[in-house]
Amino acid sequence: MDSQTLMAGKYEMAIGATLIPAQLLGDITINYEEGQLEANTQSGTRRMPNGKADTAEVTFTLYLPNMDYLKVLFADAYNEPSGSQKSGNLIFGGSSCTTAKGLPINIHSVCDNTDDNDIHIFDGIIRMTFNPTLSTSDAISVEAGVDMQPTENGYFRLGTGDLTQPSYYDVASQTTKPRS
Repeated sequence: MDSQTLMAGKYEMAIGATLIPAQLLGDITINYEEGQLEANTQSGTRRMPNGKADTAEVTFTLYLPNMDYLKVLFADAYNEPSGSQKSGNLIFGGSSCTTAKGLPINIHSVCDNTDDNDIHIFDGIIRMTFNPTLSTSDAISVEAGVDMQPTENGYFRLGTGDLTQPSYYDVASQTTKPRS
């Protein structure tokens, strides 16, 4: 068998038009599982995929440079500062009727020049959770959870966004563009 280089390295994550650099991300886990149909027939129990997602989620660890950085995750709940104040705030459990909006999320290997190995979630909603451990030995981090939403394209894509030419995911426009 030929010697193969294994996929590994640093990953960055785009949430909407914001890029979270590799130096602020810990482990990223993608979990997708198709549901199952079970039928108790005369000849025994049959199980088969039902074509619907039972689980479609991403969890990742975000290391915080400051509390204000949480606006990357919870933009809909973030209150912008005014005047000379530089930091805003987040209110958890408020009585607001707004809900989080779904955003495209793209996970990219920093060393790849194209999007050939990207993981692209078409529409992800970040769950509002805050669970840091304020430790004497570790940097402050939070574990974030993303619920993938079904779209006409599916839940997520593995690999390139353009099957006709080399491409990359442009964070600012949140689209796939040709690699020149």
